[in-house]
Amino acid sequence: TRELLPANLTFAITRDGKRVITGASDGTVRVWNAETGREISSLETSGKGIWSIALFAGERRVAAAGQG
Repeated sequence: TRELLPANLTFAITRDGKRVITGASDGTVRVWNAETGREISSLETSGKGIWSIALFAGERRVAAAGQG
């Protein structure tokens, strides 16, 4: 069976196109390999939804904003 993930509300793509960062309705931020579609890492926040994602510091850091 396939695991259903929460709805993605926002995303960012690195300039080189190798990674996609998503923010989901459950407050999770995930980093994906854009070529394979595999999850590289994730961070569960205490929020109720991630509404905005920004990359900075040479795309080595992610800022996420959300509700709650």
